[in-house]
Amino acid sequence: MTAPEGNRRYQHWDACDECGFQGLMLYQHRADEDYSDEDVLGFMMDSSCPACGQEAAVLVVVEQYQEMLRLSKAGIGE
Repeated sequence: MTAPEGNRRYQHWDACDECGFQGLMLYQHRADEDYSDEDVLGFMMDSSCPACGQEAAVLVVVEQYQEMLRLSKAGIGE
């Protein structure tokens, strides 16, 4: 699995623990995470809620991360 270059932002359906918003949350790579490791079960990413601005570090399972990459390559979810 190859992560895109740079610190790209992704969108994925989720819910905000702070305000209860349900919809497309924003996700971003963390500088200290190795997104090229193929043997992990998930990656830490920074998320932010578009409704209230709440930011949090979250564990994203590999399948969800791969879906973000597929959608990004298709021009969806950026």
